[in-house]
Amino acid sequence: MDIGRRQWISCSGLALLCLALTGCSMGYGPARDYSRFVTARLADDGNNVVFGFHRLVYRPAAGIRAFPDGGIPKYLADKHILGVYDRNAARLTILRKEPNRIWTDGQGETYVTEMNGPMVLVSQAGQGRRNLSQTIMRHCLVNWQTGKAEELDLRGDFASRGRDPGIIYLVDGEGTLLFVTHPLEEPGSSGKSREEGIPEVWVRTPKGEYVKVAATAHYEEYSDGEVIYWQPDTRQFFAFRVSDKTTRRISRHNPPPLKDATAGVNLSGDRKSLEYGTKKGDQWEYVPLGLTADMLP
Repeated sequence: MDIGRRQWISCSGLALLCLALTGCSMGYGPARDYSRFVTARLADDGNNVVFGFHRLVYRPAAGIRAFPDGGIPKYLADKHILGVYDRNAARLTILRKEPNRIWTDGQGETYVTEMNGPMVLVSQAGQGRRNLSQTIMRHCLVNWQTGKAEELDLRGDFASRGRDPGIIYLVDGEGTLLFVTHPLEEPGSSGKSREEGIPEVWVRTPKGEYVKVAATAHYEEYSDGEVIYWQPDTRQFFAFRVSDKTTRRISRHNPPPLKDATAGVNLSGDRKSLEYGTKKGDQWEYVPLGLTADMLP
């Protein structure tokens, strides 16, 4: 074979290789389904289950698209679902279903943070889609019986008051929220302002009114419209009535004993289904709930 023929073969081989790489760069690999349940809670009635589900399907980048760090996948589905499942009737109800347009791909999953009667406090968090350096947190109060929902900006509401929401409790079936807050962290303080600041207990009423209860971190209980707390310097207990914003001293406080849970729900190992559990003695026994990922939109 002469030199000219070898050069022609070499050039034609290089052309075929470039063509192959170009063809690969225009495609993606087979679809991968990472859909899963992310949270589930058994309602007070012992029958209905409120859950969060993430429908996530994508095709990974292939060929030259995958260089140098794996490339950008093509997302076929990325949406968040909040639903309720009636165990006795085997009935599924979708309360909320929304495509992920706020967070970066795969983030912002729906979590049931608190439940009380028919009310559910839902939280979502993740890296912002438009601003990657921003963490976006969103809360929503949902009545799982009626489907009525109220979007909340708790971080923004407390930021205007110089506070961080801190620990959040859903203290009744009307949607009353209670917070053990801290001062906002000052830029560059490395948490120092939060550690040195005085905690405060706040309440958000179902009508959206924010009420400061007291400067303390020692919240004990919410009962009959009153917030029970104590002050560490005097060891004195107080009861704050939210309706008329009055405070009274109480001689002592005996919180009701905690009830031992005897039933609950759990995510399966692969998170593609839910399990219903009952406690017998000191052991939990789980059986399939009857709700699986392929039953959801």
